[in-house]
Amino acid sequence: MNKKELQEILWLIEKKWHSDFLKFIETGEASEEFLNYLDSNSDAQRAVGLIMTAQARAFEYIGKVLKVHRLVNHYFRGKDIQKWLNSPHPSLEDKTPQSLMNDGKAGAVLVLLESVRDGTPL
Repeated sequence: MNKKELQEILWLIEKKWHSDFLKFIETGEASEEFLNYLDSNSDAQRAVGLIMTAQARAFEYIGKVLKVHRLVNHYFRGKDIQKWLNSPHPSLEDKTPQSLMNDGKAGAVLVLLESVRDGTPL
């Protein structure tokens, strides 16, 4: 989620509904009054949609990072894991795998590791 999306979400939620909105996002539970508000307010519906999209993106990214770590742990042991993660790699435009993951680009690292696993040239 970028800064603009976050600002939009904060703007869309009225202070009156702040705690109800958070409870709804976290648990799916809400008062009848709040659900009626959601049904009648397109801005609130949009805010819910934006947050659900952000949550889905976060879970997808976490899944990629976990796959990267699983594969790295398969190929390397001990200190070699950190050495590989923090060494520039020519297939990653001489960037380190860790820096790419920190920048939200775990997919590129995952492609590299999966190609090694599958024996597919890049």
